[in-house]
Amino acid sequence: GPWAPRLAWLLPALFGAVAVALGKDETWDLLHYHYYTPPAWLHGRNGHDLLAADFHVYFNPLLDLPFYLGNQMLPGVALTFLLGALHGVSGVLIWRIAAHALLPGAGVPPMVPALIGMFGAGSLYVVGTTYYDALVALPVFAGLLLIVRHAELVFAGPAARAVPILLAAGFLAGMGV
Repeated sequence: GPWAPRLAWLLPALFGAVAVALGKDETWDLLHYHYYTPPAWLHGRNGHDLLAADFHVYFNPLLDLPFYLGNQMLPGVALTFLLGALHGVSGVLIWRIAAHALLPGAGVPPMVPALIGMFGAGSLYVVGTTYYDALVALPVFAGLLLIVRHAELVFAGPAARAVPILLAAGFLAGMGV
């Protein structure tokens, strides 16, 4: 019904609460390098602290920078909630993709793929953590949503009119990579 798209927007709050219930991230990755790499980069330590966090010091620090800065400014529970809420935004995007991609007579409401994607073992495991699977999925899902929202133009319309959509979708997906 018409309430379903509005219900999808409860997913960020739900997954923020799930992340808080699961507790703060204290994974090996976080303790080993996610929290080390941004300040090392910000303070020019990359050439001095050789392999301080093993080969992980060579990962792009930009992915960890928002978490590092958030950890400097927010209470742990607020940052955990925000990480979980971002996971929930992935659910909203999956829901919207499914709403555009599923045929009307398919018998599968768009919420089903979203919930499967959000509550699957590989997905639920990373809620509220710095594994960032859901975070890097956001721009990829946004690019895919852009394509399915404009599917008629992308797949059957004049190619010249589809180029801006495909460029934007490619840019978004590239951000995730």
